[in-house]
Amino acid sequence: MSLHLDDAQVQNSVIVMFQKLLDDEQGVSEEAYNEMVYFAELMEYESLYEMLRHVDATDGRFYLPEGYSADGKKNKKYTIEEIKYYLQGCILIQYIGKTSKKVTDKLEHNDALKIAIHELEDFEDGIEAVLIRRKQNESKST
Repeated sequence: MSLHLDDAQVQNSVIVMFQKLLDDEQGVSEEAYNEMVYFAELMEYESLYEMLRHVDATDGRFYLPEGYSADGKKNKKYTIEEIKYYLQGCILIQYIGKTSKKVTDKLEHNDALKIAIHELEDFEDGIEAVLIRRKQNESKST
């Protein structure tokens, strides 16, 4: 299965992804937030940059205020399985050279995204494991 996204679809997918990352009571680190802002400026995604202007910060963690929604709809939380399914559909495929009948021979897959999808539920490196380690590290530092 190949997936071809136009610029508007890619921009919308990025906005949705950033919103989901920031729509968390723990938020993202300052470093991650700064990378998001840099990406928005680099790609000239004004709507993404506008969303990032609404971000609040507490104790070095950046997040969207409760109930924030760029489209006015209530934010929905998704399960790991739902996120995994969504990301699998978003694997970006870039054509290399001219398109031929054997398109699969001319594709370069986003391996980092594939690995991330694979690791979502991993015992040592999945979301739950990372969140447990983060809580343990936070409790050690206080």
